[in-house]
Amino acid sequence: LGFMPEYGAPVLMPPSDRFSTFLNFGLSLGGIIASAGSGSDSKLKENIKYVGSSPQGHNIWEFNYVGDSKRYRGAMAQEVAKINPMAVGIEDGTLTVDYSKIDVDMVEV
Repeated sequence: LGFMPEYGAPVLMPPSDRFSTFLNFGLSLGGIIASAGSGSDSKLKENIKYVGSSPQGHNIWEFNYVGDSKRYRGAMAQEVAKINPMAVGIEDGTLTVDYSKIDVDMVEV
């Protein structure tokens, strides 16, 4: 009864690059979360002084932001990216750190 179904040649879909998709999403989300914290890109800072390291191996620095005299203690995004890249995001062309993902706190000193 009826006609036999006809099938064409198999169609190959291009491979999906799930890792890049996940990484881009993670960096975007990390940037959104980190924006509540602070810009931790070293190019935003001056008068940088090493003060120690955390148990996870993150260097701790005291610094002030360019053009601001308030001193802070925290991490450098470029260094955090080497140890925990998922704790680093990008916002407005600068790197940010999601401090909830590392064992260093960003504090005013």
